[in-house]
Amino acid sequence: MRQKEETMKISIHSLKLSFASAALAALLPLAATSGAHAAVKPLTPVHFGLDWSLYGTHAAFFLGLKKGLYEKEGLDVKITEGSGSATLAQQIARGNEPFGFEDFATMIRGVQQGLPIVAVMRVLSGAMCIISRADDPIKTPKQLEGKTMAYSPAESTAQILPALLAKNGVDASKIKVIQPTATAKLALFLQGRVDAIPGNVNQQVAQVEAKGVKPYYFRYSDFGVNVLANGIVVNTQYAKEHPQVVRGFVKATREAFEMAMKNPEAAIDALISYYPQQAQNRKV
Repeated sequence: MRQKEETMKISIHSLKLSFASAALAALLPLAATSGAHAAVKPLTPVHFGLDWSLYGTHAAFFLGLKKGLYEKEGLDVKITEGSGSATLAQQIARGNEPFGFEDFATMIRGVQQGLPIVAVMRVLSGAMCIISRADDPIKTPKQLEGKTMAYSPAESTAQILPALLAKNGVDASKIKVIQPTATAKLALFLQGRVDAIPGNVNQQVAQVEAKGVKPYYFRYSDFGVNVLANGIVVNTQYAKEHPQVVRGFVKATREAFEMAMKNPEAAIDALISYYPQQAQNRKV
């Protein structure tokens, strides 16, 4: 019961904001924006990539579209689903998706590898976890030894998993790993073909429950690995060349999440209006 209550709280928490205002101020020169000024100009196309296939936290972005918040800032935003933060970081670096919603720990690794990307706004924190079944729970990282896991190497939870294992003295060679496509790992878990999957408490935990399987999970932060979680990441050169676009995107996104906090149902309705097939996943 405690875990179910915590999942519900974190799902609501996923719509709360904690802004990296200092980083944004350092990146972008101060400049006033005017709604009237934006209205007389053609809308600027903006391609925005998500970290994963659609889940609840993404609803706020679609609420922003539905309410015209991005258009008010002079932006024509197109949102595309993703297949993992590592893949998205590469796409942002190449300029394919100059904006993205991705895991910051993965972004930092990308920066260390020379990718020209920068964070401008933080949205989530502390959501990464290891999920197993409540009737056969894995309660510590060490208990993963001898078990089978499934994950896509590009997903953020997989990118940080080695740090969790190393921090807790886990022999990674004793864990059997299946690497399915990004959308297939949940099916493998539900079918009982793997013992555990890495995920996020505001995403996969709810998805598992919605399929009638009672999950057990522990967070990475419970065992010494604290990560910044997700936020808005931008191509560095694009941010330098288009500071007003970045500022407008962040402003509209902030307003969208504030709206979603006040009315989560409206946010879900907005997402479903763009993707009607997601109606079956309304409670996830």
